Amino acid sequence: MVRRETHGARQFNYFNLFMVIAMSFGSMTYGYSASIIGTTLGQPSFLTYFALDTRADATSLISTMNGLYQVGGFLGVFTVSYFADKWGRKAAIGVSALIVLISGALLAGSVNVGMFIAFRFFNGAGAFMILSAVPIWMNEVTPPRNRGMLVDIHGAALLFGYMVAAWVGNGFFYLNTAAAWRAPMAFQCLPPLILLCLLPFMPESPRFLLMHDKHEEAASNLLRLHTREEAESELAQISAQMQIDRTLPCSYWAMLKKPSYRKRTLLCLGTTCGVQMSGILVINNYGATLYAGLGYSPEKQLILLGGWLTLAFGCGVLSLFVVDRLPRPKLIGAGLMGCMVCLIVECALVATYVGGTNKAALSAAVAMFYVVSIVSFEGVQLI
Repeated sequence: MVRRETHGARQFNYFNLFMVIAMSFGSMTYGYSASIIGTTLGQPSFLTYFALDTRADATSLISTMNGLYQVGGFLGVFTVSYFADKWGRKAAIGVSALIVLISGALLAGSVNVGMFIAFRFFNGAGAFMILSAVPIWMNEVTPPRNRGMLVDIHGAALLFGYMVAAWVGNGFFYLNTAAAWRAPMAFQCLPPLILLCLLPFMPESPRFLLMHDKHEEAASNLLRLHTREEAESELAQISAQMQIDRTLPCSYWAMLKKPSYRKRTLLCLGTTCGVQMSGILVINNYGATLYAGLGYSPEKQLILLGGWLTLAFGCGVLSLFVVDRLPRPKLIGAGLMGCMVCLIVECALVATYVGGTNKAALSAAVAMFYVVSIVSFEGVQLI
């Protein structure tokens, strides 16, 4: 018999929790893929192999590596709805994981900088696709009462991937070989590989099944995921919502034309853009470069980046117990305000003390990065 929670009338069982944790390998896939470039750019073996320590256009090439990753992600996410609605939530996740797996292997085996840059594009597409697809599935298999905490496992696992990437990169820094950068890059293939092995055993989203009139399979999956009372309630609600949805327009054009859709679209875009522009991605992707600018050695750069991401993971775990206790808008607003204040202080410290000998001020500049990690991952990124 499946163990069940006993608090409240509508609950979940532990099979639901285990499935969400298993699916979080997809979240870890994005976290590792997005983060590994931070330590890779601090690897002397990587810089030497691609002559980024001597080329006149090194800065442009590094910017292109990061830029094309984001471009691939931007374009890739537009395909998620097609796969998710036509073939299933699991199919969208599986395709995304396969793209990360293949592109990750080719990144690790890159023989020139052009090949590396090209597959950064595909790697970004797959990573952002899985970042979008996993929460869709999680939202549709978790009960409303516990949805905030359970779906926030996605954020915590994502940060776990960030943290693992930092320490794996740090460990291989001390390997004295020209190929030391390849192993951390190849390690990103492991989470999507595990996910692809587990995916056939995971239930499909009941909402997707009802969209395609597979009522018996949807009811069966709901009974596996929830208590009987919760399953019956969810089945009735989703079925009723499906009847309403079929009478409403469903297209990108409708998102802009219909006032209620347009309002929601603008809210989603505004919130997402605001969060992504909080500065957190710059600190992560260029962490080694930023710490180098503060006068730290390559060894210290990677240790500081690893510590920063370990703190972020701790904040992600803590957020599991906060997200359902405080209003989402207040958490986001407080987090963004905290990021803004910290970055203002950071800019002032850098402008005044970089290049000088005031170690206390340079340490304070590092501390500001760590404070940004706390307010961002506790109050912004995981909501």
